[in-house]
Amino acid sequence: IPWIYQYLENQRIPAANFSTQADRDERALIITLSRLEEDSAGTFGKNSREKLKRLPSSVYWSGLQRWGIREILWSQEEYHRRVDELYRARTEISEREYYEKNRCDMCDTSAYKPAQSWHSSLPAPPSNFPDEATFALTRQEASFLRDRIQSSCKGSLLAWLTLHSEPADVSAPWEHPDYAKFPDALQELLTHARFFSYTMHGAALLYNYLLATERAANDL
Repeated sequence: IPWIYQYLENQRIPAANFSTQADRDERALIITLSRLEEDSAGTFGKNSREKLKRLPSSVYWSGLQRWGIREILWSQEEYHRRVDELYRARTEISEREYYEKNRCDMCDTSAYKPAQSWHSSLPAPPSNFPDEATFALTRQEASFLRDRIQSSCKGSLLAWLTLHSEPADVSAPWEHPDYAKFPDALQELLTHARFFSYTMHGAALLYNYLLATERAANDL
């Protein structure tokens, strides 16, 4: 998603066309990912495709900010609508920096930071993106995500797992094979989560049982 938006920004797609072009590119990426022989089952919109009403970017928008990948604080709709302001701000900053450098060789231009939408260390997309794409991460991409998680989600189970554990196929975090190694605070939190999960599951079973019992009584 950040790669799609970076490309549109680099092309300086105007606000009038930005939302439409982003929608088109994101749907094209969904089709590309749907063709993968492995991991395609988890592709967002694989079955609905052009009928998909809510695109992945709208779902992940908050998460991209939470992990510090998205730096602009606008909502997605506001970003689409105000992208021209970004272009103008970057042009003004570049012109100011150019002026200061020509005015004085020793002038400090570090204060003229460009208006960033995305983290400056975001890895570059593959050369053939989005015609070809995969869920597999390069070492650079994995390191970037790990660093973002460590920086933005300190103390979380996700942050701990990215450093200390291998992927595990479990249905709940308290079933993880490395559960005993989790920090005490996380184990306690997961204990409460497990009790809450069991309680809610039991409530659902009880409701269905009572409903079935009542229906059987009425049939008599």
